[in-house]
Amino acid sequence: MDQVVSVIGPPDSRDGSKAIWTYERISTNRVPVQHYINGRYVTIGFRTERIRYHCTYTAALNAGRIASSQYDGNNCYPFAPKLPT
Repeated sequence: MDQVVSVIGPPDSRDGSKAIWTYERISTNRVPVQHYINGRYVTIGFRTERIRYHCTYTAALNAGRIASSQYDGNNCYPFAPKLPT
């Protein structure tokens, strides 16, 4: 548990049997608007799209140690604790 806390910070909630971390972010991407003109695609402008990233990491605890864990959501990779093996 201490290794995970040192990498991704303290859990948002914790009791004797589980700890829960949440990660949420909204990003705005520029997407090109293209038309097919004279046999090639030409960018004629851009539109924006908002993407909501949300990830919940739940760890089941046993005597203060992580017995098992699970990710739910989209784009959990940046939030995943990278721990030495």
